[in-house]
Amino acid sequence: MHADPIHQNLELSITAMLSEFFQKQVPSEKLSINAIPKKDLAFSEHMVIMLLSNAQIRMFLKIHFHIDQAKRLAAVRQHKKWDDVPDKVAIDFMKELCNVLGGRLKRKIAHLQLELGQSIPLDLEGFCEIFFEDVNWSSQTLVFRVSNPQLQVMVSAQYEITGQEARQKLTTLSEADKGEEEDDIEFL
Repeated sequence: MHADPIHQNLELSITAMLSEFFQKQVPSEKLSINAIPKKDLAFSEHMVIMLLSNAQIRMFLKIHFHIDQAKRLAAVRQHKKWDDVPDKVAIDFMKELCNVLGGRLKRKIAHLQLELGQSIPLDLEGFCEIFFEDVNWSSQTLVFRVSNPQLQVMVSAQYEITGQEARQKLTTLSEADKGEEEDDIEFL
């Protein structure tokens, strides 16, 4: 495990958040949420990304996926067969999923008085991930594999903390810290 307490705290907090969310949205006894090394983040054909930021923190929250996986997730929520879900609907579903996860993450750390702005989620080709290696800031990245027998997506959080106050506050973040949780994805 990474030696930085902020990195460890974010990893534990995001793992718990993903587990709670996916267990509620796509219940499965075989749900697995694993932090994996960044080098194991394989390119997927699609990526949905959003920025969470304030003057002291920048974080790109990304979901990396193949379209058939997005269709399977959307189909479960819409009570359809996965091949009946159009590509655009599946991508819109993943954008809303990213939006909900970003909101949950914001609430999870809100008690630390670290208010974050949240961009709208954008969909990009998965290979755009190579450009995030060139950003001109010193960032760290957490990567998670979310899977069950019917689904696998990757979630990554690339972040940089520039302010001392944010560093001190995030050092106290723990898995037990719970924000107010949203129960469902509102998807029309």
